[in-house]
Amino acid sequence: MQKNRFLLACTATVAALLPLALAAPGLAATAPLMLLTQCEDAGDYKLTMSLKAERSLTLTEGTIDFARSTNGPAFKEVQRRSLKMGESYEFKTGIPETMPLVQICADPGGSMKKCWEPMWSQADDADGFPTMQTGFALATALKKDWISGWLGRYQWTDKAGRQYALTLRRDACRPGAWMEAAGDDFLATFQGDRDRVAVYRVDVNNGHKPTERLFTLKKEGGELTTEWAGMRPAGTDESGRFFAPVR
Repeated sequence: MQKNRFLLACTATVAALLPLALAAPGLAATAPLMLLTQCEDAGDYKLTMSLKAERSLTLTEGTIDFARSTNGPAFKEVQRRSLKMGESYEFKTGIPETMPLVQICADPGGSMKKCWEPMWSQADDADGFPTMQTGFALATALKKDWISGWLGRYQWTDKAGRQYALTLRRDACRPGAWMEAAGDDFLATFQGDRDRVAVYRVDVNNGHKPTERLFTLKKEGGELTTEWAGMRPAGTDESGRFFAPVR
């Protein structure tokens, strides 16, 4: 008898609280519908991106309809998918700064439809990922990938007083770099993993593809070492402690 009374009381409590939970702007209303889990270079100035559904929903992809976009971006539907929680949707697109080329909408029902139009932020402190909109968010793992462990500025001054500086950044989801080499400043890039990265010159006339390897940075025993390649200054050892992070 007491057990039945307890169950009835619990049921009554849940029934009383449920309308409040549905009406309030709680977690269900603010949690993202989809997470961006992949953003990689696809060549030809496009990116491959993957979105994971955080709940069951209907996804639609629309591409820009330039004929109807005279007063703002208008989109025509090209894909429609039903996704269960945990399933992903992959697509390729270019991402401009002025007008979006694609629109992704996620509709879980209940007037909770949200849309995302990927664009780059023009802010100086942009993180190198597309700007996200309500209902869409960056996955934590994506924000803490191997690139994130290298982002920042590194400096070194040689025996002659010449200064070298390297800025590693995320540029449109890709590794990017700016090299200041004793008065010779140029764009660069880097490739590697959490423990070591190789820094390269890039061909600005050929999609910023890496060309000459300049040097490699390694994290060893809590220290940062440099292994020189094409940019080895005269009179320096082949490897050692040269570049240091600027705190």
